[in-house]
Amino acid sequence: MRPISFSDEQDIYQNKFLSLNSVNADFGEFECEYFVVDKGRRSGGIILRNDKVLLVRQHRFLIDDMSWELPGGGVAADENWEQAAIGECKEEAGIICHSLTPVIQYHQGIDTTPSPAYIFEYVDFTKSTDFEN
Repeated sequence: MRPISFSDEQDIYQNKFLSLNSVNADFGEFECEYFVVDKGRRSGGIILRNDKVLLVRQHRFLIDDMSWELPGGGVAADENWEQAAIGECKEEAGIICHSLTPVIQYHQGIDTTPSPAYIFEYVDFTKSTDFEN
């Protein structure tokens, strides 16, 4: 069943990482309140060498453990998708990427978390000399 109408979004909370809004949906027979978490645009990449993929490890709160992930993160307002992917790769993996090829654009969450993401393949890259784990 599709909603008949939606209310305007009501701002609940906002910081530099996300915004939280509520929206009421009228389905005719009932109403439902949705809470929408917008984390902004995300960008990352895949580094392949000798049929192996480079992953980085980061602590994640929900699992209270380290998680293996592709290097990536948020896209700042003054960045494009490619600039963010290059910056995140250097920051998280110590790899300087010189050339990117788009692989896929998708939404990480399609229910109540709008978070468009791009994944690139880093085609030409070198190790950073000033990277510290």
